[in-house]
Amino acid sequence: MPKPLPSNLNLDQLTHQRRSWADHTLGRLYDAATRLPDRNVLVRPTQRHEIQSMLAFRDVTVTNRELASIDLPGAGSRQLPYNVRRYVTVMGEAAIEVRTAPVADVLRRVARDLTDLSGGPVAEDGLPWRTEPRWFGPSAEDAYLSATPPGEDLRAEAEQLFDWMDGPLEMPFVDKVALGTFKLFSLDPFTNTVDLLHVYVTLELIKSGVLQAQILPISVHIDRNRDLFHHMHRHVVQTLDFNSLVQFFANGFIEQCGNQLRVVRELAQLPERYIDKYVETVNVDKRRDGFARFVATLASFQVVTSQLIADRCRFTAKRARELLLKAEELEFVERVETRRKTKVYEVRDVRRVIDLYAGMIPEGDHDVSEKY
Repeated sequence: MPKPLPSNLNLDQLTHQRRSWADHTLGRLYDAATRLPDRNVLVRPTQRHEIQSMLAFRDVTVTNRELASIDLPGAGSRQLPYNVRRYVTVMGEAAIEVRTAPVADVLRRVARDLTDLSGGPVAEDGLPWRTEPRWFGPSAEDAYLSATPPGEDLRAEAEQLFDWMDGPLEMPFVDKVALGTFKLFSLDPFTNTVDLLHVYVTLELIKSGVLQAQILPISVHIDRNRDLFHHMHRHVVQTLDFNSLVQFFANGFIEQCGNQLRVVRELAQLPERYIDKYVETVNVDKRRDGFARFVATLASFQVVTSQLIADRCRFTAKRARELLLKAEELEFVERVETRRKTKVYEVRDVRRVIDLYAGMIPEGDHDVSEKY
């Protein structure tokens, strides 16, 4: 049976250092995201990584461009699979709801909604409670941990965990996320618990005010180091030493914050570059009104249409089309499709930046186990 969570962690100096650096990089990402004209340029790639990580979407492949089309006015997202569109809606609602509602309540709702997408069995309360025994290890006989059996005991322990999530804790953020994820994984209350691990982290990030939205793909770090995560889980179960697990999450936050900060930095340089190139190619008496607003918008979206440009920049439809044609001529954008007479353009540099940095493995960090 899982042991109860400790109220205080006895952490070593290295863990304190990594946790402090994680807090610092999370703060930097918060500030950087505040300055973005539209945070969805970080949200959509994050959601793509989370979707590709989830068992509920194991038969689904979606690209950054396809997911970015959700932000186009009109019917931009209708070509996406229904369950992908539904996931984006569910997580968008969860990110708003968790600011005022308990984390546990929102997590339960997401568990229910994700089960609806996968068509899995649910109990009378609509939740996908686990109905089979669960153990951790090579076999039931050689398990290092047997999870609470399904039934009333499992539900009672889950309620205790949910109370803990929203209780008055005097605990640093990274510590709480490490402990909460450990307990959720160990208890495994739902059939889709594995899919909920990074959802839980995202909800805690937003609830605590550490980040404003779903802009940190922690699933990249967890998936890439899944064997290490299982090894540390066993270590914590057997010793109740949380140093390695807190470091694991601290390093994941540092890694993925660094990636997202690279994205923000690269995107911030695009408008000035576009303006310089535009000025080189036009006559001095050529209209330039609103061009700064136009290129700032280009640097905030992977895909655009004239309607999106007109709405965001307060242009006429004609002026938006003129500027997009000029941007296509200057190779800032390329036309990728036409939908009912609406031309859809992809911003080349935004695509390049997202493909390069969003969710990447940092240089020199191919063997994360060396850090522990």
